[in-house]
Amino acid sequence: MANKETSVFTTQPPPPSWVEKEAQEITGLDLLGLRVPVNSIGTTLMDGVTTISPMIRYISLRAWITWVYGQHGLPDTNRDFLEFAMRVESAIVLGNLLCDPQTPKLVGSDEAKKIIAEGNSRFDLRPLVKQPAANAYLGPSLQINVAFTRKEGIAGLTKERGLPLALAVDEILKATTLGRKFKKNASLDHATRAELEELGKAFAISEPSDKEREALLSAVLPSTPRDESKMNRVQSYGVLLEMTERFGGLEEYDILDQAIDPNSPMLPEYTHCLDGWACYLVRDMLAVVHEAAFEAVLNALYEVGGTEQSVHGPSLIHDMANNDDAIKAALKALQLLPQGSKPLDAPLAELLRLVDARTVPVRNGRIPRWDGLMEPEVIDLAWESEAGALAALPVAWLLARARALKGEDNEHLRREFLSSQGWARIGLEEVVLPDLEGMLRRKITIRQAIEELALRTIDQHTRIAWARLAVDPLRDVSVLMVDGDRWAVRQNKDFRAGRTAARLAEAIGWLRQLGLTDEQGITKQGRQRLEQIRRLINTQGDEQ
Repeated sequence: MANKETSVFTTQPPPPSWVEKEAQEITGLDLLGLRVPVNSIGTTLMDGVTTISPMIRYISLRAWITWVYGQHGLPDTNRDFLEFAMRVESAIVLGNLLCDPQTPKLVGSDEAKKIIAEGNSRFDLRPLVKQPAANAYLGPSLQINVAFTRKEGIAGLTKERGLPLALAVDEILKATTLGRKFKKNASLDHATRAELEELGKAFAISEPSDKEREALLSAVLPSTPRDESKMNRVQSYGVLLEMTERFGGLEEYDILDQAIDPNSPMLPEYTHCLDGWACYLVRDMLAVVHEAAFEAVLNALYEVGGTEQSVHGPSLIHDMANNDDAIKAALKALQLLPQGSKPLDAPLAELLRLVDARTVPVRNGRIPRWDGLMEPEVIDLAWESEAGALAALPVAWLLARARALKGEDNEHLRREFLSSQGWARIGLEEVVLPDLEGMLRRKITIRQAIEELALRTIDQHTRIAWARLAVDPLRDVSVLMVDGDRWAVRQNKDFRAGRTAARLAEAIGWLRQLGLTDEQGITKQGRQRLEQIRRLINTQGDEQ
């Protein structure tokens, strides 16, 4: 078979069958390490887009930069390549802002605005950021097969995807003064205002050309996906397009709501995909409730002077768990408050019974779906108050248990998704299920379960902090000083609970930039692409 890859350099290895994922970007600090498995699931379901790659045309620009750099025959090193890339990017950013100061999502826009404010007629094309877009968009370029890694030197361009994209950009940039100058002079480090304005008008970062769109669409949504990861991506985008067609507008977490809705119109055609996103939501819920509990404990430490002296941690959590009125109100809001005068002293088994009553499947499958208790309710509860965060801990574990045990033939999802990262990240198989069984065997109360899970939250943070410190002695992410049962908040340390960045907002943005959706909903091109995805899914179903 002919080699489908091409390189701007002399060595030309084939693309690897597996590419190590780039570092995952997340919203906030992952001080419990629980967002890592959530991100891992998200990458499996929708690779090629990250939270730091909102503008898909940067992939086109990176392809052109690689091609031009190779034409110059410059050193095959990342350092030299990035120096060239940063000058080109600087020109693109300055040009876009000169044409439209409100242009969003430009890499280095803050620094570029300062340069423009200086009012000079001649602009230095100096680096705008420490990490250029060429770095941020390398991972997506690799995953959608626009680029491929080499044993040494910079990433090459694939003949099938990368080179056509670079040539599509060249058709535009060669018609500009700066585009021609960069092709003649790799050391170009200045430009006039007129040259930058011409460039910005020709290459608006949010508006790929028609040829670029076609090349990018072929890469992002291949008509014949070569492996499972590509098929997962196609199905995820298919769900987003289906939802846009049916509902018009689209919000970031809408796909997660559809994933657990037993009446979703996306079932059964997209069941495989939605099962995966349901697992994502379960793991995200666990991360949220533990982070919210951690924040609640930190706040309680602040209130009792835990920044100035150490506090007996277990006693503090015991006192928090004895805030009966607030915790009872939280459980009552979920319709999970046991009967009796002391409901928090009821056995955990009673809370299990109530959760089971609200999680009776009405649609069976690998992921069971019901009309009752849902993960978003638990997430909202955890954020409402400190008492809500504590009450959410055993509820989240029991709800995750229901998703895991009430499904049919879901061993793969349980082990690969729900148990992603295993014991170190509170996996379902390794931690949640066996620990819940142990709690039920010991016949502990709901209050005791809250205390134990709150203590586990502190332990989770401590172990993650130590693990990262062991790898890098300069990377101390701990916000607590722990000496046995004595805890203290470290000076100038803060923490806010949050959700894992799903990259869904960026994916929705890509659909808009690729012309598949607009303010009115799905476009003609979007419907054509959706029909292609439907045929692909139906063909795959027939083969299975």
